[in-house]
Amino acid sequence: MKNRLNGLEVALNNEMREREFYLKNAERTNNPAGKTMFQQIAAEELEHYERLKQLAEIWGKQQKWPETIP
Repeated sequence: MKNRLNGLEVALNNEMREREFYLKNAERTNNPAGKTMFQQIAAEELEHYERLKQLAEIWGKQQKWPETIP
């Protein structure tokens, strides 16, 4: 169980690093379509982060995989 929670922690950190990567590239590009694309992908990474964070909180409290998540 602890290894799996550590895996979730790694995934959470990865999502935030990826989000920062896309936001940085959104700032760097002068192409409007590219800027929009990078911002959209960054928003998706934040959504992934939030979902994983909720999963980690539920899993940590219940000490088992949430039944609502296959």
